Amino acid sequence: MNKQLLSLFFMLLAVGLTAQTAFISEIHYDDVSTDNDEAVEVYLPDPQPTDLTTYSIVLYNGSNGAVYNTTTLADFVFTDTPDGGYYHLVYPTNGIQNGPDAVAFVGPDGVIEFISYEGSFTAVGGPADGMTSTNIGVAENSGTTEGTSMQNDGFGNWSTAVAASYGEENSVNLPIELKSFTAFYNRGDIDLEWTTIAEVNNSHFNLLHSLDGRYFSQIATIDGNNNSSEEITYEYILRNVASGVHYFQLEQVDHDGKSEKFSIEIVKVDSKSISIFPTSGESTLNINGLENNSEYSIYTSTGQIVQTGQTNGMIQIDQLINGTYFLQVKGEVFRFFKI
Repeated sequence: MNKQLLSLFFMLLAVGLTAQTAFISEIHYDDVSTDNDEAVEVYLPDPQPTDLTTYSIVLYNGSNGAVYNTTTLADFVFTDTPDGGYYHLVYPTNGIQNGPDAVAFVGPDGVIEFISYEGSFTAVGGPADGMTSTNIGVAENSGTTEGTSMQNDGFGNWSTAVAASYGEENSVNLPIELKSFTAFYNRGDIDLEWTTIAEVNNSHFNLLHSLDGRYFSQIATIDGNNNSSEEITYEYILRNVASGVHYFQLEQVDHDGKSEKFSIEIVKVDSKSISIFPTSGESTLNINGLENNSEYSIYTSTGQIVQTGQTNGMIQIDQLINGTYFLQVKGEVFRFFKI
């Protein structure tokens, strides 16, 4: 693969990785205490903005529709995660009013989101002037348990009285916490392996397979472990696979029927197929299908070369910082994650 094609590959990848949505992820304003730790948290996809003063949280009073507090994200606490950035701010005691009140998340191009609790109303003045708030449908009160919050699952579905999780993905999003999911070619078969480090209400996993990356069919169902706080590894082997490109996706299903799909793993199979495993690792990257020493290069997601050398099937990656990388070997490019 020449440098021009490789550059185009990284440009297209960057577009795909940033096609996500910013949103208000967590709010707390009332509980059984004296309303300590009232807070707002928002999520921004990567890349993170360089000027946080162009983003702000604006609090609106439902009794008159007016603004009563404005704070830019420059004053929020930032937490970086593999999925993007979380920004949260704990306000002074009684700093966020009881409802019906609203929160506006404002960016450089205007209002990103304007939501309210305990009812909806039309804003008067400020960046949301004339807009009618969207009631999230849940609320807190003087009986709400201390240390909890209202949380968005990332799709606009809100829950209340959930353990506060500022600085990380909301707990309502996590029926399982997936540590890794890998797929690699092994002597005519494709080995699929995934590891969870926590499971809540987990009924089972569906393994989905596609030959074009668009239309997937279910090839296996693997029972989950219901509730667990221990690391559990699952495995499935797809036997005697045909040549071509194979796409695999893991789907997790709760006992209540709700489901979540994870990132797609790709395996190329031919008579001299090369594959890598694990695709998420801490210290070693293994390559199947190399017949002798081959030159390789490792790139960052921006196309910067961070490691080169020769390998006969094993590469040490423990010196790399955690993140997404690309291995180029024998004219093929593979994505992997250093964790």
